[in-house]
Amino acid sequence: MVGLKIKPTTLVVWIDEEKEVVVVMADFDTFAADGTRICSIADALDLVGDRWSLLVVREIGFDVRRFDQIRTRTGAPRQMLAARLRKLEEVGVVQRRKYQDRPERYEYVLTGAGRALLPVLAELRQWGQRHAPSRPAGRTNSVEGGDAPAS
Repeated sequence: MVGLKIKPTTLVVWIDEEKEVVVVMADFDTFAADGTRICSIADALDLVGDRWSLLVVREIGFDVRRFDQIRTRTGAPRQMLAARLRKLEEVGVVQRRKYQDRPERYEYVLTGAGRALLPVLAELRQWGQRHAPSRPAGRTNSVEGGDAPAS
């Protein structure tokens, strides 16, 4: 490819002050002609890298499939949620399925690509539990009738 500069690198592993394994990973660095790094992390974030998209995937992963239920569990504004669901459908992360004819109603399920994000969200949750600020007072993880999905 014209304009690409590829520089091989190595996998670096060490143990930090908290006795945690730290890994810096890259098979190679790829740069565009303008010097920006080309990377699959950036590509993935273009598809699912906003708050609402990841929370939608979380909820569908918890088998919350209907629009109003997803909206309630995420707190997403209606128009924002509709836009995110359309985008996630377009990029192949969720699939819309009709569950009622009159009036037409749809539910959302994860595709294989969407299900592949669940372990990533589990890791993000663990990271958040260790490094993100606590929830504001008055918010809990439990709702009437069971546990709410953790953010």
